[in-house]
Amino acid sequence: MIAPPNKSAQVGPKRSACKRHVGGWLVLSAIVLGGAGLLWLWNGGPVNTPKAEVPKKVAAEAPPKKATSPEQGKAARQPESVAKKPERPAMSREEREKAAYKRIVETPLDLTPKTNRIFRTGIEASMARIFMTRRGDPPPPPFTTAITIRDEVHLAEILTAANPVLDTDTQAQADSKEMVEFAKKEMVDFVKNGGDPEEFLEYYRGKLQEAFDVRRESMVSLMKFAREEPELAAEYLVRINASLAEKGIRTIELTDKQKERMGLK
Repeated sequence: MIAPPNKSAQVGPKRSACKRHVGGWLVLSAIVLGGAGLLWLWNGGPVNTPKAEVPKKVAAEAPPKKATSPEQGKAARQPESVAKKPERPAMSREEREKAAYKRIVETPLDLTPKTNRIFRTGIEASMARIFMTRRGDPPPPPFTTAITIRDEVHLAEILTAANPVLDTDTQAQADSKEMVEFAKKEMVDFVKNGGDPEEFLEYYRGKLQEAFDVRRESMVSLMKFAREEPELAAEYLVRINASLAEKGIRTIELTDKQKERMGLK
Protein backbone atom coordinates (compact mmCIF):
# COMPACT_ATOMS: atom_id res chain seq x y z
CA MET A 1 0.00 0.00 0.00
CA ILE A 2 1.10 3.48 -0.73
CA ALA A 3 1.51 5.57 2.40
CA PRO A 4 -0.60 8.75 2.52
CA PRO A 5 1.26 11.97 2.09
CA ASN A 6 2.31 13.82 5.24
CA LYS A 7 -0.03 16.84 5.59
CA SER A 8 2.33 18.58 7.95
CA ALA A 9 5.10 18.54 5.40
CA GLN A 10 2.86 20.13 2.76
CA VAL A 11 1.16 22.77 4.86
CA GLY A 12 4.13 23.98 6.88
CA PRO A 13 6.03 25.81 4.12
CA LYS A 14 2.90 27.58 2.85
CA ARG A 15 2.02 28.94 6.30
CA SER A 16 5.57 30.23 6.77
CA ALA A 17 5.46 32.11 3.48
CA CYS A 18 2.11 33.65 4.33
CA LYS A 19 3.35 34.86 7.69
CA ARG A 20 6.33 36.51 6.01
CA HIS A 21 4.09 38.20 3.49
CA VAL A 22 1.75 39.63 6.18
CA GLY A 23 4.62 40.75 8.33
CA GLY A 24 6.04 42.74 5.44
CA TRP A 25 2.87 44.59 4.96
CA LEU A 26 2.66 45.44 8.64
CA VAL A 27 6.17 46.86 8.64
CA LEU A 28 5.41 48.92 5.54
CA SER A 29 2.22 50.29 7.10
CA ALA A 30 4.07 51.26 10.26
CA ILE A 31 6.69 53.12 8.21
CA VAL A 32 3.96 55.03 6.32
CA LEU A 33 2.01 55.91 9.44
CA GLY A 34 5.17 56.98 11.22
CA GLY A 35 6.09 59.28 8.39
CA ALA A 36 2.68 60.80 8.32
CA GLY A 37 2.89 61.39 12.09
CA LEU A 38 6.26 63.10 11.78
CA LEU A 39 4.90 65.28 8.97
CA TRP A 40 1.87 66.17 11.15
CA LEU A 41 4.10 67.17 14.06
CA TRP A 42 6.38 69.12 11.70
CA ASN A 43 3.43 71.23 10.55
CA GLY A 44 2.49 72.23 14.12
CA GLY A 45 -0.04 69.68 15.15
CA PRO A 46 -3.76 69.86 14.49
CA VAL A 47 -5.07 72.85 12.56
CA ASN A 48 -8.03 74.61 14.16
CA THR A 49 -10.40 75.31 11.33
CA PRO A 50 -12.64 78.26 12.20
CA LYS A 51 -16.27 77.27 12.38
CA ALA A 52 -18.82 79.25 10.48
CA GLU A 53 -20.71 81.54 12.78
CA VAL A 54 -24.36 80.65 13.08
CA PRO A 55 -26.51 83.79 13.17
CA LYS A 56 -28.30 84.14 16.45
CA LYS A 57 -32.05 84.19 16.39
CA VAL A 58 -33.47 87.60 17.19
CA ALA A 59 -36.44 87.32 19.50
CA ALA A 60 -39.48 88.89 17.94
CA GLU A 61 -40.97 91.74 19.92
CA ALA A 62 -44.19 90.82 21.63
CA PRO A 63 -47.22 92.71 20.23
CA PRO A 64 -48.67 95.34 22.55
CA LYS A 65 -51.45 94.13 24.78
CA LYS A 66 -54.90 95.15 23.79
CA ALA A 67 -56.67 97.63 26.04
CA THR A 68 -59.40 96.13 28.14
CA SER A 69 -61.29 99.39 28.64
CA PRO A 70 -61.75 102.75 26.84
CA GLU A 71 -59.71 104.49 29.56
CA GLN A 72 -56.74 102.12 29.07
CA GLY A 73 -56.94 102.51 25.30
CA LYS A 74 -56.92 106.29 25.60
CA ALA A 75 -53.96 106.17 28.00
CA ALA A 76 -52.01 103.86 25.64
CA ARG A 77 -52.40 106.30 22.73
CA GLN A 78 -51.29 109.30 24.75
CA PRO A 79 -47.74 110.20 25.79
CA GLU A 80 -46.73 109.19 29.27
CA SER A 81 -46.77 112.76 30.49
CA VAL A 82 -50.36 113.18 29.30
CA ALA A 83 -51.71 109.74 30.22
CA LYS A 84 -50.76 110.02 33.87
CA LYS A 85 -52.95 112.66 35.47
CA PRO A 86 -52.99 113.49 39.12
CA GLU A 87 -55.76 111.63 40.89
CA ARG A 88 -58.35 113.78 42.61
CA PRO A 89 -59.73 112.63 45.92
CA ALA A 90 -63.24 111.22 45.66
CA MET A 91 -65.97 113.56 46.85
CA SER A 92 -68.85 112.45 48.98
CA ARG A 93 -72.45 113.09 47.93
CA GLU A 94 -72.77 115.91 50.41
CA GLU A 95 -69.59 117.56 49.12
CA ARG A 96 -70.81 117.28 45.50
CA GLU A 97 -74.13 118.87 46.42
CA LYS A 98 -72.40 121.73 48.22
CA ALA A 99 -70.11 122.32 45.24
CA ALA A 100 -73.06 122.31 42.82
CA TYR A 101 -75.02 124.67 45.08
CA LYS A 102 -72.05 127.04 45.22
CA ARG A 103 -71.77 127.11 41.42
CA ILE A 104 -75.48 127.86 41.09
CA VAL A 105 -75.29 130.71 43.60
CA GLU A 106 -72.26 132.24 41.90
CA THR A 107 -73.70 131.91 38.36
CA PRO A 108 -75.90 134.88 37.40
CA LEU A 109 -79.42 134.02 36.23
CA ASP A 110 -80.43 134.85 32.67
CA LEU A 111 -84.20 135.34 32.50
CA THR A 112 -84.31 136.07 28.78
CA PRO A 113 -86.47 133.37 27.12
CA LYS A 114 -85.03 131.45 24.19
CA THR A 115 -86.45 131.99 20.73
CA ASN A 116 -88.60 128.83 20.85
CA ARG A 117 -89.83 129.29 24.43
CA ILE A 118 -91.84 131.93 26.26
CA PHE A 119 -90.47 131.04 29.71
CA ARG A 120 -86.86 130.80 30.79
CA THR A 121 -87.23 128.93 34.09
CA GLY A 122 -88.76 125.61 35.00
CA ILE A 123 -90.97 127.00 37.73
CA GLU A 124 -92.65 129.42 35.29
CA ALA A 125 -93.23 126.59 32.82
CA SER A 126 -94.78 124.48 35.61
CA MET A 127 -97.08 127.36 36.55
CA ALA A 128 -98.20 127.64 32.94
CA ARG A 129 -99.00 123.93 32.71
CA ILE A 130 -100.95 123.92 35.95
CA PHE A 131 -102.87 127.20 35.70
CA MET A 132 -103.64 126.89 32.00
CA THR A 133 -105.26 123.45 32.43
CA ARG A 134 -109.05 123.55 32.50
CA ARG A 135 -110.72 122.03 35.56
CA GLY A 136 -111.92 118.61 34.51
CA ASP A 137 -109.11 117.97 32.00
CA PRO A 138 -106.25 115.57 32.86
CA PRO A 139 -103.82 117.38 35.18
CA PRO A 140 -100.06 117.64 34.58
CA PRO A 141 -97.99 114.76 36.01
CA PRO A 142 -96.84 114.94 39.65
CA PHE A 143 -93.22 115.77 38.79
CA THR A 144 -94.44 119.09 37.40
CA THR A 145 -94.47 120.47 40.94
CA ALA A 146 -90.77 119.75 41.52
CA ILE A 147 -88.56 122.86 41.65
CA THR A 148 -84.93 122.69 40.59
CA ILE A 149 -82.11 123.87 42.84
CA ARG A 150 -81.34 126.72 40.49
CA ASP A 151 -84.93 128.03 40.59
CA GLU A 152 -85.00 127.61 44.36
CA VAL A 153 -81.78 129.64 44.78
CA HIS A 154 -83.02 132.44 42.49
CA LEU A 155 -86.69 132.18 43.52
CA ALA A 156 -87.07 135.81 44.66
CA GLU A 157 -85.53 137.08 41.42
CA ILE A 158 -87.76 134.83 39.29
CA LEU A 159 -91.00 135.75 41.05
CA THR A 160 -90.37 139.49 40.84
CA ALA A 161 -89.06 139.59 37.25
CA ALA A 162 -91.60 140.61 34.61
CA ASN A 163 -92.13 138.64 31.41
CA PRO A 164 -94.01 141.11 29.21
CA VAL A 165 -96.21 140.11 26.30
CA LEU A 166 -94.51 140.73 22.95
CA ASP A 167 -96.02 141.70 19.64
CA THR A 168 -94.81 138.42 18.20
CA ASP A 169 -96.64 136.33 20.82
CA THR A 170 -99.78 134.46 19.82
CA GLN A 171 -102.99 134.85 21.79
CA ALA A 172 -102.37 131.56 23.57
CA GLN A 173 -98.85 132.66 24.52
CA ALA A 174 -100.10 136.02 25.74
CA ASP A 175 -102.77 134.34 27.89
CA SER A 176 -100.17 131.96 29.31
CA LYS A 177 -97.81 134.81 30.25
CA GLU A 178 -100.58 136.77 31.95
CA MET A 179 -101.70 133.72 33.93
CA VAL A 180 -98.13 133.00 35.06
CA GLU A 181 -97.67 136.60 36.21
CA PHE A 182 -100.81 136.23 38.31
CA ALA A 183 -99.57 132.89 39.77
CA LYS A 184 -96.19 134.42 40.61
CA LYS A 185 -97.83 137.14 42.69
CA GLU A 186 -99.90 134.53 44.50
CA MET A 187 -96.79 132.48 45.24
CA VAL A 188 -94.97 135.54 46.62
CA ASP A 189 -97.75 136.02 49.20
CA PHE A 190 -97.76 132.29 49.97
CA VAL A 191 -94.00 132.18 50.57
CA LYS A 192 -94.06 135.36 52.68
CA ASN A 193 -96.48 133.63 55.02
CA GLY A 194 -94.07 130.72 55.49
CA GLY A 195 -95.31 128.48 52.67
CA ASP A 196 -93.14 126.25 50.52
CA PRO A 197 -93.15 126.95 46.75
CA GLU A 198 -93.52 123.26 45.89
CA GLU A 199 -96.52 122.99 48.24
CA PHE A 200 -98.07 125.91 46.36
CA LEU A 201 -97.82 124.04 43.05
CA GLU A 202 -98.92 120.73 44.62
CA TYR A 203 -102.04 122.36 46.06
CA TYR A 204 -103.28 123.68 42.71
CA ARG A 205 -102.33 120.51 40.86
CA GLY A 206 -104.28 118.56 43.50
CA LYS A 207 -107.33 120.72 42.78
CA LEU A 208 -107.02 119.82 39.11
CA GLN A 209 -106.80 116.14 39.97
CA GLU A 210 -109.97 116.36 42.10
CA ALA A 211 -111.90 118.08 39.32
CA PHE A 212 -110.75 115.50 36.80
CA ASP A 213 -111.85 112.64 39.07
CA VAL A 214 -115.30 114.23 39.55
CA ARG A 215 -115.85 114.63 35.81
CA ARG A 216 -114.62 111.10 35.09
CA GLU A 217 -116.99 109.64 37.72
CA SER A 218 -119.85 111.66 36.25
CA MET A 219 -119.10 110.21 32.82
CA VAL A 220 -119.08 106.67 34.16
CA SER A 221 -122.38 107.31 35.97
CA LEU A 222 -123.96 108.65 32.76
CA MET A 223 -122.93 105.60 30.71
CA LYS A 224 -124.33 103.24 33.34
CA PHE A 225 -127.61 105.16 33.56
CA ALA A 226 -127.93 105.19 29.76
CA ARG A 227 -127.74 101.38 29.65
CA GLU A 228 -130.39 100.98 32.34
CA GLU A 229 -132.72 103.89 31.45
CA PRO A 230 -131.95 104.94 27.86
CA GLU A 231 -135.12 107.04 27.55
CA LEU A 232 -134.06 109.18 30.55
CA ALA A 233 -130.35 109.46 29.65
CA ALA A 234 -130.68 112.87 27.97
CA GLU A 235 -132.35 114.38 31.01
CA TYR A 236 -129.72 112.85 33.31
CA LEU A 237 -126.94 114.39 31.18
CA VAL A 238 -128.46 117.85 31.64
CA ARG A 239 -128.53 117.41 35.40
CA ILE A 240 -124.89 116.20 35.46
CA ASN A 241 -123.63 119.13 33.40
CA ALA A 242 -125.47 121.61 35.63
CA SER A 243 -123.73 120.14 38.67
CA LEU A 244 -120.32 120.25 36.99
CA ALA A 245 -120.77 123.86 35.87
CA GLU A 246 -121.73 124.87 39.38
CA LYS A 247 -118.41 123.45 40.64
CA GLY A 248 -116.44 125.19 37.90
CA ILE A 249 -115.65 121.91 36.13
CA ARG A 250 -115.82 121.43 32.39
CA THR A 251 -119.11 119.90 31.32
CA ILE A 252 -119.45 116.60 29.49
CA GLU A 253 -119.57 116.93 25.72
CA LEU A 254 -120.51 113.76 23.87
CA THR A 255 -119.57 112.93 20.31
CA ASP A 256 -122.15 111.71 17.80
CA LYS A 257 -120.95 108.12 18.20
CA GLN A 258 -121.24 108.32 21.98
CA LYS A 259 -124.76 109.74 21.72
CA GLU A 260 -125.75 106.99 19.29
CA ARG A 261 -124.30 104.30 21.55
CA MET A 262 -126.20 105.69 24.57
CA GLY A 263 -129.43 106.14 22.64
CA LEU A 264 -129.37 109.93 22.85
CA LYS A 265 -130.62 112.20 20.09
